[in-house]
Amino acid sequence: MLFSGAVYGYQLLWVAPLSMLLGVIIFSAVSHQTLSTGQRPFISLKDHAGSFFAWAFAGGAVLSSIIWHFAQYSLGASVLVDLSEVVGMRMPSWLGGIIILGVSIMWAVTYGVSNKMRDWFEKSLRILVWGIVGCFGLVAFRTGIADPVELIFGFIPSLPESSSQVSSLTIIVGGLSASVGANMLFLYPYSLMAKGWSSSHKQLAQFDLIAGMFLPYFLATTLMVIATANIFYYGAIEFTGKSLSPFEASQVLESTIGPLTGRIVFNLGILGMAISSIILQMICCGFVALEVFGWEFGSIKYRLACLLPAPGVLGSVLWADIALWAAVPTTVICGFFLPVSYFGFIILQ
Repeated sequence: MLFSGAVYGYQLLWVAPLSMLLGVIIFSAVSHQTLSTGQRPFISLKDHAGSFFAWAFAGGAVLSSIIWHFAQYSLGASVLVDLSEVVGMRMPSWLGGIIILGVSIMWAVTYGVSNKMRDWFEKSLRILVWGIVGCFGLVAFRTGIADPVELIFGFIPSLPESSSQVSSLTIIVGGLSASVGANMLFLYPYSLMAKGWSSSHKQLAQFDLIAGMFLPYFLATTLMVIATANIFYYGAIEFTGKSLSPFEASQVLESTIGPLTGRIVFNLGILGMAISSIILQMICCGFVALEVFGWEFGSIKYRLACLLPAPGVLGSVLWADIALWAAVPTTVICGFFLPVSYFGFIILQ
């Protein structure tokens, strides 16, 4: 979404909320099935839809969590390196990866310790998410709104004329396909059951999807696009590249709106996104292990299973070398598993 703002301004603001709206619809159907029956999804798929659908459901979740762990560590470590330079230091990427790994492990394992710790985990993650929104909101506020009319029309679906950098259709398809990940789909129904929700909580679950998932995602992505659009598309700085990393964006924002908001706050928002993704991917692997092996929630085995994607910390130094051959096959395979999981849930309805 950073790239879409730099190249197309406000014209593709509609993509992110539409993609998440599709995700909310899918999650709403999953929550209805889970809360109506009270059965664990993996078992339900295995018993009523077939083992193929159940294993596609679990396999896609684990595979996507492990591979995309590398990318999140690469992103988070690069942000820590950039932040260390702000204070006159030069942190190596591997050290940034180790720091993120340690924080994520301590955060993730609290989820299965007790009900009190689970409540703390959910509240702290909620604070982290809204902190991300706040960071991007401050950056967008400092850059201002370049064209209010264009901003409004940006939420109306359209297909802008493609630039020389990349087709607008490519960005749209990529954004819509990212609405739901296989690991998110697996984790969500178990999070409902961990809260102790039942059929009487169906409406609450739907409200939680809007307030807890759609709204923060909508605000964060919109504010991020607005900030980069103001600097590049509507600003004096011409963007001619074929990609835009958060590191590059922070460098430009620093020169435009100052080091505090432009570099530090923006980087903290990106770091929060990376850490929250890593934590949820860890927990997802733990839940998959619970279902496959029948382990007890909160047990030592469960916590060890949460560490399954931990080798992704190597992404802090290796992701640039393995991204092409690792990311593309994973996208293709998970792109197959996800529709299979959808079809399995349709059979359950």
